[in-house]
Amino acid sequence: MIRLYPSNKTEHLAVVISEIMKATPLSAPFSNEVILIQSHGMGTWLQQEISRNLGIAAMIECTMPASFIWQLSQILMPNDPHIPLFEKNNLRWQILERLPEKLLDPQYKVLTDYIDALSSSKPAHDEPESSEQILFELSDVLADLFDAYQNYRPDWIAAWERGESISAESLNGDSLSALETWQADLWRSLYPGSELGARNHRAILLSKLLERLTHCSGDLQARLPERVFIFGLSALPPQWLPILTVLSRYCDVHFMIQ
Repeated sequence: MIRLYPSNKTEHLAVVISEIMKATPLSAPFSNEVILIQSHGMGTWLQQEISRNLGIAAMIECTMPASFIWQLSQILMPNDPHIPLFEKNNLRWQILERLPEKLLDPQYKVLTDYIDALSSSKPAHDEPESSEQILFELSDVLADLFDAYQNYRPDWIAAWERGESISAESLNGDSLSALETWQADLWRSLYPGSELGARNHRAILLSKLLERLTHCSGDLQARLPERVFIFGLSALPPQWLPILTVLSRYCDVHFMIQ
């Protein structure tokens, strides 16, 4: 069941979590309480608040939503492992490897102009090192961009992998096309050894996870957490909401909304 707890103070939400834990302890004494948080600092603060309210805070797992989704996929799809090639920390290195060749392509003029503008602002004797640094920083930014697309624009990624364009359907098609062309090409060029249809990135993983969770067997249900708290998140990717909704069939999902 999904339960909503709105409040304009984070401290009040921490009290609500503490009271729920106190009133209805988990059935298994060595099970972890699962709390999805927006930052590790928030998790540390929340555990301190729970300790202050209850006298102790133990067996509490404060985790980021993406990590929780990854754990769910491991439980529900043990034979379909998700290799995190398309997670940001790995993706930026693949982008860095592909960029020098791609920047020779005229459709990447937006990026080359950007790099040239940054390079011209550096001292001449620092040019080789600064160029490498700019490429690395740009790769990190693009990895973050593609990471956001996997969360919030999975339909764009699916269209690119089918060889389709999203700008054709946009009211600002011309201006969007200039930006989309090189982004779609760069995305398709990543990990050339893996076929586009066989990629197991997050957008595909979430679709598989939702299907598996919808038809979850009794044995797998027993491995799911007894309850989940979502604490103080300002936003959730649209793809995650159906997963949490289906998860609420098997356990209580508590949304602490500020």
